[in-house]
Order: sequence, then structure tokens, then C-alpha cells
Amino acid sequence: MRAPRFAPFSVGGQLSRLPFCVTFIVPSSLGPATENMNQAGALAPRRVVLHATKNRKRGKLAALVSCVGISLLSVCEVDAQVTLTGTSYSQDFDSIGSGLPTGWTGRTSASATSIGTVATFAAAKTNWPDTTGQFANYSSNNIASSSSSGTQDANTNRAFGVRQIGSGSFDPGAAFTLQIANTSNLTNFTMDFDLMTLSNQTRTTTYTIRYGLGSSPTSFTTLGTYTSGTFTDTHFSFNSIDLAGIENQNQNVWIQVVALTASTGSGSRDTVAIDDFSLTYSPVPEPASFAAGALALLAIFWQQRRRLNLLSRSRST
Repeated sequence: MRAPRFAPFSVGGQLSRLPFCVTFIVPSSLGPATENMNQAGALAPRRVVLHATKNRKRGKLAALVSCVGISLLSVCEVDAQVTLTGTSYSQDFDSIGSGLPTGWTGRTSASATSIGTVATFAAAKTNWPDTTGQFANYSSNNIASSSSSGTQDANTNRAFGVRQIGSGSFDPGAAFTLQIANTSNLTNFTMDFDLMTLSNQTRTTTYTIRYGLGSSPTSFTTLGTYTSGTFTDTHFSFNSIDLAGIENQNQNVWIQVVALTASTGSGSRDTVAIDDFSLTYSPVPEPASFAAGALALLAIFWQQRRRLNLLSRSRST
């Protein structure tokens, strides 16, 4: 007897200000929907009970899911946000076959006043024309648009992508999301990344690039927009003036590429991906640095004044 096929399903959130997630297995027949499937019905198990407890000794959260007719795979603890170190951060998504990088999520139900809800990510290699509505691991576009599925799978240059569908709050509401723990003592931010349409269909979607502040922001600053339809990279670059609002923030900073409005046209929707994301920044000078600078200026001023006094005395004699 062959073992039944399973697909991962995850629940994420926060409890006592600590992020947690629970991962368990559901049959593949309950997996993400395609254009012709009812996703809401497909994803709904008959009964799921979630219990969460706090481990006082370790100060972390553990979560237990028990399901009727569903096998439990694992309980996991994750860092839901990335902590910036040094003077730069970059992500090429080439390792997403093992899961999304720390801080990154795909979200649905995002809106003008909501960061959205964490969606399941399909880590298995997915081909560009696949019609399954999901966030997934795609080949990047450094190969020909006509490349076979085998060529796409063999490509080590990966991208974080989404295929929108009409259900499941993907259209509108799909969002590539980066959560940063804080930007305390950091300034002079720049940001670069590429957006691309890997499967160009008859509908078109406009994505908004924005950032928000706080644990659950309800207001955002718009940086730009991207309209799907171009297989080649559309490169975005933002400077320290654009990103002044995220400097030296002692709170979460969220960066999103989000479909806030419904796609236009008829028929199927595009597959869009993000790749080669990077941030650069500078540390805010410590008070000691300012003091050292002030003393240096004072010394220069004193030496110059002393030289002028000596010159004045020499002339008077």
C-alpha cells in the first residue's frame, strides 16, 4: 500500500509578544487551490484545535495542534523578523527550497490598512505556468522565457513568487513581505530589488511598494508601483530620502510589495516574483564620536587662534 501524499500547512501568529508557528500535515487533496478549485473549501479541515503554552524556563512558545483525521508533523519555533547587522542586508532567495528566509513571508488579505495574513509557502520547485494559487519557489528569469520545466528546475537562481487566483484573498491581497525587528541606531538606508513576471497571462496586476512601522501597522508610506507583464527584470532602487521614514526606528519595520487593487482584464492571472533584494545603511554615530569630533575642532580652532596671536605680536614688534 502506497503512503498517502501530504502537503504542508502552517499557522503563524504571535502570543505574549513572541512569534510562533505550528506546522502540520494535511492530505494533498486539501492543498492550495487552482484557478478552477474552491480554495476555501479545499483548505478547511473538519476540525482543528490549537493549544499554546509558554515554557517559563526557556521563555519561548510551544504550540500543539490536534486534528481529527489529520496527522501531526511537527511543532516549530521561528524568528518572524530579521535583525539587521553590519552595514548591509541582502537576499537572493536561492535557498528557498529549504523554506523562506528569516523575516520573509507571503501574505494574503493585505489591504490599505492591513499587513495581511501569513500564507503557506510551497518550497518545492514550481514551474512558471503552474496555475496553483500560492506563494512558491520559482526559477528566476535569467533563462529564456521558453525554457522547459526541466531547465527551470535545474536553474539554481531562484525567486520568491506568487500565482494569483480569484479566491483565497490573492486578488487583491497578495503581498511579498519583509519584517525587520527594528532599525535602531541605523540611518542612510538604500534599497534595491527586482520584480519580474514569470508567467504572463491575460490579466494584469499592479503591485504597490510600501513600508509600515510597528507590530501591526495600519498606515503605510508608498514608494512606487509595479505593473505585471514584463518577463525581464524591472529594477527598483530607493535612496536615503525615500527611506528616511524607516531610519532609527525602535520598532518593527515592514517592507511590502502588495496587490492592493484587483487585477484587470479577464482570464488567468500572472505569476510575479521578487529577487535580489538588498538594503544598505550606516550606523548612527555614537555620542562619543560627536564628542571626539567637537574636541578635534576645538583643538584646530585653538591652534589657529594661537598662530594668529603670535603673528600679531610679531608684527607689532
